[in-house]
Amino acid sequence: MTVNSLIPVLMCGGAGTRLWPVSRESMPKQFAPLIGERSTFQQTLARIADPVLFARPIVITNADFRFIVAEQLREIDVEADIRTRRRGRGRARGAARSESGGAGARGGSCGAQAG
Repeated sequence: MTVNSLIPVLMCGGAGTRLWPVSRESMPKQFAPLIGERSTFQQTLARIADPVLFARPIVITNADFRFIVAEQLREIDVEADIRTRRRGRGRARGAARSESGGAGARGGSCGAQAG
């Protein structure tokens, strides 16, 4: 990691209702392998795995998904800091800013649009 490395912040949550039956409350779409063998969460992590460009990522998720996040990180041999938050809209963006040190934080949903 260099001094100017970006700190990736991935915000993972959701109720899993839009892509049912593949996506459900216990397994939202970002954790399901929709295209290929890896989940979109894992595909996103692979894109930010270069230690020259990126610092260790921070994954913000609700407590229900912390074990899924840890398992999927382990499967692709990526290390990240996992932060859990209560459910609810509007919490993740503020959490990302506070966890990564402020105004320079950039977040995106796991495998979805940037926030």
